Amino acid sequence: MKAKDAVLDDMGVYQHHDALSGTARQHVADNYVYHLSKSMAYSGFVLGDLIRKELASIGVETPWVATCW
Repeated sequence: MKAKDAVLDDMGVYQHHDALSGTARQHVADNYVYHLSKSMAYSGFVLGDLIRKELASIGVETPWVATCW
């Protein structure tokens, strides 16, 4: 749930009017991208681990699962 909350929090910030309209200063836009990409990477790791565990429960063993954005 922590990964989901992080993505939802960052998406809320990303939907701020400056981010949507493109009127944010460059350093603010860079900060939006940094936080959103960080939470997406973490949630991708959590999702990959969940998929790997589900596959193992049906007898399919894999050392890792990657997600693509």
